[in-house]
Amino acid sequence: MACSLSMPSVGPMSVLGFEAPGEGRVIDLRLLVPALTAWAVCWWSTGAPPRWSGIACAAGILCAAAAWLIRRRLLVMVCVALVAAAASGGLHVAAVRAGPLPAMARAGDRVSIDVTVSTDPVLHVGKTSGSQLLPDLVILRGVATGVNAPRMVTGLRGRVLLLASGQTSAWMALSPSQRMVVSGKLAPPQRGDDLTAVLTTRGPPQLRGRPNLVQRSAGVIRSGLRTAVAGQNADVRGLLPGLVLGDVSRMDPTLTDDFRTAGLTHLTAVSGANVAILFAVVLAAARLVRVPPRSAMVASTVLLVGFVVLVRPTPSVLRAAVMAGLLVTAALTGRLRQPMSALLGAVLLLMLLDPELSRSAGFALSTAATAALLMVAPRWAVVLRRRLPRRLADSLAVATAAQLACGPLIAVLSGQVSLVSVPANLLAEPAVPLATVMGVLTAITAPVSLPLARVFARVAALPTIWLAEVARHAASAPYATVAWPQSSAGGVGLGATTVALVVAVRFRVVRRVGVSLVAGLLVAVACVHLTAGPWAGPRWVFVACDVGQGDGLVIRAGPATTVVVDTGPDPGRMRDCLDNLHIRHIAVVVLSHLHADHVEGLPGVLQGRQVDAIDVGPFAEPAVESARVLGWAAAAQVPVHHLVAGDTLTVGDLTASVVAPLVLMHSTDSDPNNNSLVLRAVLPAVTLLLTGDIEAQAQRALLDSGARIDADILKVPHHGSANQDLELLGRVGSFAAVTSVGAGNTYGQPSPFTMAAIAASGIRGFRTDHDGAVEVDAGGGPLTIMGHHGSGTAPKGQVRAAPRQLRSATGAGQASARGAVGVVLAPDRTSVRCAPATHGMLCTWQLQRSGRSPSSSATKSCWCPARSPPPRQPSARPTLRPMSVTWPGLRSTPASCST
Repeated sequence: MACSLSMPSVGPMSVLGFEAPGEGRVIDLRLLVPALTAWAVCWWSTGAPPRWSGIACAAGILCAAAAWLIRRRLLVMVCVALVAAAASGGLHVAAVRAGPLPAMARAGDRVSIDVTVSTDPVLHVGKTSGSQLLPDLVILRGVATGVNAPRMVTGLRGRVLLLASGQTSAWMALSPSQRMVVSGKLAPPQRGDDLTAVLTTRGPPQLRGRPNLVQRSAGVIRSGLRTAVAGQNADVRGLLPGLVLGDVSRMDPTLTDDFRTAGLTHLTAVSGANVAILFAVVLAAARLVRVPPRSAMVASTVLLVGFVVLVRPTPSVLRAAVMAGLLVTAALTGRLRQPMSALLGAVLLLMLLDPELSRSAGFALSTAATAALLMVAPRWAVVLRRRLPRRLADSLAVATAAQLACGPLIAVLSGQVSLVSVPANLLAEPAVPLATVMGVLTAITAPVSLPLARVFARVAALPTIWLAEVARHAASAPYATVAWPQSSAGGVGLGATTVALVVAVRFRVVRRVGVSLVAGLLVAVACVHLTAGPWAGPRWVFVACDVGQGDGLVIRAGPATTVVVDTGPDPGRMRDCLDNLHIRHIAVVVLSHLHADHVEGLPGVLQGRQVDAIDVGPFAEPAVESARVLGWAAAAQVPVHHLVAGDTLTVGDLTASVVAPLVLMHSTDSDPNNNSLVLRAVLPAVTLLLTGDIEAQAQRALLDSGARIDADILKVPHHGSANQDLELLGRVGSFAAVTSVGAGNTYGQPSPFTMAAIAASGIRGFRTDHDGAVEVDAGGGPLTIMGHHGSGTAPKGQVRAAPRQLRSATGAGQASARGAVGVVLAPDRTSVRCAPATHGMLCTWQLQRSGRSPSSSATKSCWCPARSPPPRQPSARPTLRPMSVTWPGLRSTPASCST
């Protein structure tokens, strides 16, 4: 029994330059059920014990025999596919689990193994996680051929994943087929991985020989492309190697996120589109020089093999290469050229050769997109041509079909659905062929003539820059993506919704209503965003952006001038916050210290904005983050300056004094944290104390220094961790405290102990994990502080207070009154002490004035924690014991606390 579907012609729609079936012709789907059966069985068998695969093989053989007897050819094909897939999957699992490596991995043995590299190394740049520095890590795969632990075992073949730290340059220079000896510690792989073991190693590899000639040649071409584009801008340097060779090692992380949001990630992963462009160019050139068709096909096939070696056999490249080979074979033998049959045949063949492809998301996406292009896009293109130009109709049909086919799987993988994917792909399509062809010419000519390669690179730069701008603008569009349940049920639901919409648009009434609704929605969204002002209120002066587990603070120094203090861990979230505030010019970016949760968002700040300078502190550690900051600054051509205690920044209405660190600290729990810059930022309406991540030791040094630290609003140090000197709260005298922290973080921040102390002091606390971004607004009257969730349209938890209604000073210190909030500042911190075992002290003031009399009295209430917070139980709630002392005329009187 044959399955077929009538299909109209749509011109050169095939992924390899072959014509799709014309009007009235059929698509051969006889391999559809066997291919899907093989895929399903391979997916099941690679996760099951080998004995179950043997049982499936036996059952399949019996079913095939019965089907043969009753002459059901399709059923015979399905049973044969089941048997072959079960056998392939079972043998694959048995091979992975064979030999001594699995047992040694479970035991965590330290071994020395012979490895042949099978993939290109990938560098994961080290970052800081909390106070822990994660080193640079090189990840690559290889095949273990021998192991010495404690005796030499040869003749085995096991797939190993290498995690190498130390001397990363030596690891990054490796190429596939390189033999080496690696020493390290084994560990078992995660369940479901097609690995025998994971090997963690430090130091350089011990090389044995050189890669083979083919891989050496491919490495020369790949490095030649990187050299040829070295003189171009950052977008071209990172994106062009990705377009041509799938090498995204130098691509800006922010641009990578934009490509993902815009639905253009497939452009940076070499796939069937690259193979199609290559075939089309080669066949067109062959026609121009009158090369016989068969010779052109053979030449194209040879070139295809070289291209696969050059770009590495990723799942999508393998699918396109096998499909191309089947089509070329069909053409050379004079058989009917059926792209859909080639696709199904490629799926069936690859499932049997490498059953692990059944679990590859890239392979599934490539197959789904290609099937949509061959089966759905031609029919849609014919319909669209009735109202649109032929070229536009074809492009729209292809982009829409691919998006709808891949949407459910993308939703499961990413938890979001892109609403700008189709228009972004339409805008990107004209630039892709030129960028790909010129990029290939650049790579090929670079080893021979670097000057000529640079000429090709300059030509390729134009479409590459266009693609980068399309991704950026699409990603920054309102509602570029919508969240979707990241589960199999969510994927099935989106698939069912897609099918329902496709069926519904067949009716004219539904189409008209749908077009009207979409047009109205687009107009409404455009009007809202064109007329909308900044995200915050018109008189905002300070915003703590919701950047997750980190700090990203924005100070408004004038009508069009801002200062950013720290940039959070995520470039996208920091960029979104600044975009929503309509910030295009930043006078200076101050980085309190160089931990990742304070600096990794810097690319999002630099992107699309004028930044005059970047200021960092005197402590240039961790070195890896310091190097990354300097690299980002150099790429954006922004100067980097250093600040020390005593420096003053004056920007517009803002005067910011650096009050710490006076002396660099060493051998503390976290030197980068304790050497954070501490800024006292004074604006006409409000004073801020921005404390970075200083911990109790640095806080005590700040208190002992006698520096002026009184402020209206305190940025709570180190995301509200338990490592605090609570006397700082009393000395600052703020009426509000902002804790910048990520929801659900693994550091136990903020500490309930610290939050309880803030609440007990009468200070109103705000947290970005609960309240969203925190805005301070000086609308001509009392300060307004509010939290914003999401887009910032729903304020939560407002607090109002008049800033600095009274501020009087004595020789011992200062006192400040803030309306109903009262006075919160001890004039003499030495007059009250807590037992050494406690975790600091909390004091508040209540100031009384008698009519117009200049004399005043203040009541100071102090608390000493009954016990220090347990170091491993941050959820413990402290018990606070109050005591009060009255100072007539603000004169100090000794007092004491007891626990």
